[in-house]
Amino acid sequence: MKIDYAAIGKRVRNEREKKNMSQMRLAELSNLSINSISHIECGNTKFSLPSIVAIANALNVTVDCFLMDVVDNSLIQFKKELVDIFDDCSEEEYTLLVNICKSALTTYRQINNR
Repeated sequence: MKIDYAAIGKRVRNEREKKNMSQMRLAELSNLSINSISHIECGNTKFSLPSIVAIANALNVTVDCFLMDVVDNSLIQFKKELVDIFDDCSEEEYTLLVNICKSALTTYRQINNR
């Protein structure tokens, strides 16, 4: 199994930014150094399980939020991510995204059924 630390770091950064939190504040809340937070967000370092749990707790999210492409049973997190995407959409944006999803799913299924 390959762990994509850059993708996980990007999710950490996205969650932190969604909460309008600085790296310094996240470091304080997670009891990690600001350098550790920066390296994790950039995908420049491997992190320990206690570190990612501390970050998840500081951001008030589940660890699945960061590990969803690594964990086999992360459907719940994918659904939550979709809900978050649609949450602040206008009706026009919602309609557009639903149509894109339908088209993408149809194309994906056609390609994989060949």
